[in-house]
Amino acid sequence: MSERCERIRVTAPDGMQVEVLVTAAEGMSVAEGIMPPQSTFSIHYHKTLEQVTYVLSGSVQVVSKARGKGRHDRTLRRGEWILTRPNESLQFKNSDPNETARVLFICCPPYPADDADTGALTDHCDLTQEELRASLERAKVMQTWAHEMWQRRIEQLQDLLE
Repeated sequence: MSERCERIRVTAPDGMQVEVLVTAAEGMSVAEGIMPPQSTFSIHYHKTLEQVTYVLSGSVQVVSKARGKGRHDRTLRRGEWILTRPNESLQFKNSDPNETARVLFICCPPYPADDADTGALTDHCDLTQEELRASLERAKVMQTWAHEMWQRRIEQLQDLLE
């Protein structure tokens, strides 16, 4: 069964043009990122969400760093993907002079419309105590959100059983 979805074009905090696929999914979000030739996007991190970045076309350089680990540079080509966990730095580049790269972002929990889950960074380094505190506060908000989402699902199942 194919559900209809709406596409909304936005500019992500890192400067990338993104088409958000608005669906009925509650627990995840999907968006398509568009990276013009020879483009570089800002370094950022996500406070609570995990993000799978799947390359649809072109090639993308991904730079990331997890706390206590070294910087990780990787080039992804069509059909390849990478998982970014909460509080890892992340940056995308398309060095190709001719081809636009397109990627699929799959996020859980869903990426918020107000960008509240994204923090800007100036370098790939371990997060500061202040940045970690912001992630902790965001995690508390998401804990409440997740509890409410699962409570609704439980109630829906209970209604079906009655």
